[in-house]
Amino acid sequence: QEMALYKVPTDTIAEKVLVERLLREHGARAVVIRKDYTVFETTGHRTETDNLLNALQPYGLIEFVRSARIAIIKSSEGFNRKLREFEQLEPGQEVSENEFLSSRDKVFTM
Repeated sequence: QEMALYKVPTDTIAEKVLVERLLREHGARAVVIRKDYTVFETTGHRTETDNLLNALQPYGLIEFVRSARIAIIKSSEGFNRKLREFEQLEPGQEVSENEFLSSRDKVFTM
């Protein structure tokens, strides 16, 4: 899945019933409404996003942006549990974000 934002002239939406119908059919939700433009948001697969993008091009699409693909594991257990099980089977090295703040070394004393 991916998220996409479409900026469309507000007067186009108000004047052309077809554009409003296209947005509704694609499940687009208005997230920003201004006098000169309206921003719509959709989520879906890339082909769905591209279909709406292509459909809006002839109606003065002002701007378009999409997110990277996002996903969540389908198993009801989730990824966190699987990761903990893997860590128990094959423990990795302890990682220190900052070598001077390692729990093994006392750098700061009072």
